[in-house]
Amino acid sequence: MSEFRKYTREELVKFVRSMDRVIEEPTEILVIGGAAAALKYGATASTKDIDTWHAVPRAVARAAAEARAETGLPVPIEKAGVSDGPYHYEDRIQTVSMRLKKLRILVPERHDLALMKVVRGDRHDEDMIAEIHAHQPLKLDVLLKRFEDEMGHVTKDERILRTQFRALVSRLFGSEAARRVPSKRKQGPAGCAFRRRASAAEHLRAAADSRAKRRRRRRFARSPAPRGCLRMWPSACSSP
Repeated sequence: MSEFRKYTREELVKFVRSMDRVIEEPTEILVIGGAAAALKYGATASTKDIDTWHAVPRAVARAAAEARAETGLPVPIEKAGVSDGPYHYEDRIQTVSMRLKKLRILVPERHDLALMKVVRGDRHDEDMIAEIHAHQPLKLDVLLKRFEDEMGHVTKDERILRTQFRALVSRLFGSEAARRVPSKRKQGPAGCAFRRRASAAEHLRAAADSRAKRRRRRRFARSPAPRGCLRMWPSACSSP
């Protein structure tokens, strides 16, 4: 198997269809990187493997081995060594429409895939994003919002990541658009601030409930007990 061989979109499609024919049971995989760009978004640049977000299921590994023998294409399929992306990318997962019977190929939504590529930041990745943009134009506002709201958890140096993102925006949308790149990323995943506000609101409601319960206790303590009833809390009896 050649470490440096690259595969075209047509070869990847042939390989995936072969896997679908021989796979033993219904299985899905989340494909990222260049293979996702080729299979879903029309990118024609070649790629050296099929990267997955999660560990490759055994059924897929066995099907891939059989597909290599059937097609003569030694396509590696393995979990990506380093990968990161928008915090809520799983909410926007897309399915590759290839009329497969048992194998289901999932990919990130194209803006999420572009931001995953920004994290890697090499020239080949930028070329691939530009090709996706040529086939299915990306939306500047969507990229800017997800970068600001959903990339704060990425551990890469913030200045480098912002520079790489600004360079991509400039290439796709022009230098004027690149000035809209936020100067500082939010720390932590989107939704953290919302969850903190929700927790505070719950705390206030709990405090109000506690005060109301104490008032009821005081009113109950001052009120005369019904005849023949022991005073208890909560009340075990009611007035006749």
